[in-house]
Amino acid sequence: MASDFRDDPRGPTEADDWIVLSQHSFPCVLGIFDWEQREPQALEVELAMNLPLEAAAAGELRHSVNYGETLEQVEFIAQKGKWQLLESMAAAIAKHVLAAPHASEARAQVEALRLRLSKPEVFRGRAVPSVDVRRSRAWALRGNETRPFDGVEMTVLNETQRTGAYHVDFSHEREWRPPPRMALHVVAGGVRVGDQELGAGKALDSSDDTLRVLAGSRLLGIAPLPL
Repeated sequence: MASDFRDDPRGPTEADDWIVLSQHSFPCVLGIFDWEQREPQALEVELAMNLPLEAAAAGELRHSVNYGETLEQVEFIAQKGKWQLLESMAAAIAKHVLAAPHASEARAQVEALRLRLSKPEVFRGRAVPSVDVRRSRAWALRGNETRPFDGVEMTVLNETQRTGAYHVDFSHEREWRPPPRMALHVVAGGVRVGDQELGAGKALDSSDDTLRVLAGSRLLGIAPLPL
């Protein structure tokens, strides 16, 4: 992928700098066959992100992207969603990565990406199906839809008949009861569940309790059904 990820007919953005994450593989329940919805299989991810890196050369991560956090968030979207198609999963991941950073996130804006998702095991070596998508920040901003839930606007990343992916941003500290069975990943800020506080990078499979969400938080939510 590294040899051709810049082959984009639209040309480079302002800076022709890229961060490339390759050879990332993890188990995932994904696919249209019955066995694919019961048994995990390997999912391979290659992600190239276009953003200016000159400012980051001085050594401040806030001018770049945290590789580890990005991989954790990609895995969360892939593993918690009931995705049947690679195309659906790719759309949710692309919208998430290209979203404007929350005010509490110390990262730069990703201007464009190329994402390749592959299932190397599904055909037992006869072929490796994959999708390869290229998306820009302008695409991510186009047609953004929000959905209210318990007094909070949720930004739709992607929805299918079987699952939905969302961003939930909080400017002020407040109590919030998430949708039933929604898995949550803390992108920025934090939440309190009873006596437990979960900071950035922590995940909650689901909660029937009302959460105390801290000011300046962004939650990445995956619901088993669209809201």
